[in-house]
Amino acid sequence: MDSDIRLDGNLTTIEGDFLKTTAVDVVIDAPSRRRATGGNRRAFVHNFNDGLTLNWASDYPDGVTIEGFRLTCKQADLVLDFAGRRRNNSPWRRALVHDFTDGLTLNWANDYPGGVTINGNVSVPGQLLVPNRAGAGTVDVASELVTLKNRIAALETRLTALGG
Repeated sequence: MDSDIRLDGNLTTIEGDFLKTTAVDVVIDAPSRRRATGGNRRAFVHNFNDGLTLNWASDYPDGVTIEGFRLTCKQADLVLDFAGRRRNNSPWRRALVHDFTDGLTLNWANDYPGGVTINGNVSVPGQLLVPNRAGAGTVDVASELVTLKNRIAALETRLTALGG
């Protein structure tokens, strides 16, 4: 496709197969949408580690919003890191990992020493498995609770039979 830049009133259209800039920053700034005056609005930055950073230096105070039905990450790890909240100097902060069993693991390798906290209700439509205390393998929590309930009922029956 041949490239072209069209100016049509307040609309600028850039056509072509690729858009290349040799600039370090791409700034998107609409003064009418700012909550505060001053400061930069660096939307995309080719950073010092040869990566792409969105919202460089938190220039947009409301952060970055992704709207739509799907966010696709084509890497194995999703890393969440805020240096001010770290308890140790580990370089790893793998929050979600597409693991080697084709599962999803939270807090891979205990990268977050504070663990995982869930605020609110938790729904588990399938089995909830925990490590088996007696050895290798796992135990289904719901099945274990039924077993314990039955043992308690049997103990109550024995106590009643003993006159207790």
